[in-house]
Amino acid sequence: PFLPLEAAGEPSALEEELILQGARTVQDEMVKVAENVRPCSVTVMNQVKRGGAFVTAGGGSGVVIRSGGLVLTNEHVVAGADRLEVILLDGRRYEATVESRVKGYDVALLQIKDPKGKPVRGLKAAVFASSAGIHPGRWVLATGNPFFLASSGRAVATLGVISGTDRIAPGEYLYGKAIQHDAEINPGNSGGPLWDVQGRLLGLNGKISTRAAGSPSSSGVGFTIPIEQIRNFLPDLLEEGSTAVEPGDLGVLAETALDAKGAEAGARILQVRPGTAAEKARMRTGDVLLSITLKLKTHPVKTATDLTNFLALWPEGTRLDTVKARRDGKSVTFSGLVLGKRPEAPKP
Repeated sequence: PFLPLEAAGEPSALEEELILQGARTVQDEMVKVAENVRPCSVTVMNQVKRGGAFVTAGGGSGVVIRSGGLVLTNEHVVAGADRLEVILLDGRRYEATVESRVKGYDVALLQIKDPKGKPVRGLKAAVFASSAGIHPGRWVLATGNPFFLASSGRAVATLGVISGTDRIAPGEYLYGKAIQHDAEINPGNSGGPLWDVQGRLLGLNGKISTRAAGSPSSSGVGFTIPIEQIRNFLPDLLEEGSTAVEPGDLGVLAETALDAKGAEAGARILQVRPGTAAEKARMRTGDVLLSITLKLKTHPVKTATDLTNFLALWPEGTRLDTVKARRDGKSVTFSGLVLGKRPEAPKP
């Protein structure tokens, strides 16, 4: 139990020294982590052609995921670019091309190329984290180039904690099952990495919430596309000839169903879109989805948010094992559903 302030007393010299030693140890470890991951973090400059010359129109950050110069960033960082330039931690600058992207999910895969147009080799690549370690209260480190204050491109670091998980941030780019954290991220951080305290990649920073509409600065609420999602889409992104990967879709509009006691009890279908996996499986308006099994792992569906977060993790063409539902008070199971394309969100 905590002692009242008046009874706690002043710490002894030994206690103060132990506290300082602990703080120094934590600080030294975080410095080591930051120095270890910063070479994986890059600045991405979005350039447009004006009057025969390339000028910087925007950009953000990115993270190297393959030593051969493959970089992940946000799609909104590279949108509309006539030329992309990537700046490494040591100041080297290379042109990059968009190899593939996940439509509507704010993820793009870049290839860094040397002046001869060949992939740049020998770069330090990020190590992916496990989604099992993503819990509120865990410390996280964000690296990137906010407001492009580091003209040399050297990534800076900010420290915070995971505030929440399974967040949905809608809009032109849907962020599903997103990680919410309070490590400061601002314009220029977009597309940059979020790390755990072991220096493993948790995801891509991309959105912030602000107190005032249109404000460019963070208010301590940032959203990260989770590595769990990126890992599932990566095989399609890396596939030769792939330029765009489609997110998966079941084909329903749903709301959270409540039981007689007012508890969350599934996702009730409000609409089944024609030609979708749900229609082909003969799902109906009023069916209440309860769980989805994929690769022998069952994912409970207690709310409409659970359904959105599950679908955000899988690309088009993913085959579900089963979907269990309740229809008119009876259990029903749908098998062999193949996710189709997610409809594009209307642009603001």
